[in-house]
Amino acid sequence: MKRFLIWIPTYEGKLSTDLIMWLDNFKVPEWWAYSKAYVSRTPIHMARNILVEKMLEWNFDYLIMFDDDQLPMSKDAFFRLLVADKDMVVGCVRYRKKSKYISICKKEKFEKEWAEWMRSYKPYKEIPSQWLFQVDNAGTGMCCISRKVCEFMYKTYNKEPFESKSTTYTKQVDWEWREVGYNTAEPEPKDWKIQLVRRVLSEDYLFFERAISHWFELRADWQAKAYHFGDPIRLEP
Repeated sequence: MKRFLIWIPTYEGKLSTDLIMWLDNFKVPEWWAYSKAYVSRTPIHMARNILVEKMLEWNFDYLIMFDDDQLPMSKDAFFRLLVADKDMVVGCVRYRKKSKYISICKKEKFEKEWAEWMRSYKPYKEIPSQWLFQVDNAGTGMCCISRKVCEFMYKTYNKEPFESKSTTYTKQVDWEWREVGYNTAEPEPKDWKIQLVRRVLSEDYLFFERAISHWFELRADWQAKAYHFGDPIRLEP
């Protein structure tokens, strides 16, 4: 029997009636077991870390994360993510206000020639017509993550697989690139020859980037679709 946890972070402690009705009508086969849980009034990176910890503590096989400001476009959206049975699977979520972009990304060269090695991402405009296709990064607005990945990331990153304000600084010294660190104030170059690069990723994109660097695969299902509604809320932890 597969056991999975549906977890929805909601900072304001409120859910739309449309989302509640969709969750009430969500059906899975009898040989699957699932629970629903919510984290309210908690900064998003902390909420995601709590849900990973509880998923492991409660011995679930899969973790489905879904944001409170979205609505699936089909009844089988979660089901499709589960039957894929992959390390990490995401749905295709449109950005807000009729955006052309989808929250799945492919690698792109960095804007500065001397920093092309750095990972930069560009969102898809069109969804490939494939059941499961590999992507380079994505948001966690609608995703399914296996227990294997959660366990590894939880242990590897000191019980905080999701990191707030994921800013990376790197510098070039003697023709080699070295990472300065995450979540640091901008370092002051003591030598004018040192070139600094600043890059910012949200906590979910950094999570997937790190997981992929450890040889886990990230896939997307083009038929598991959702859309955002309302305006985003920017919060400081």
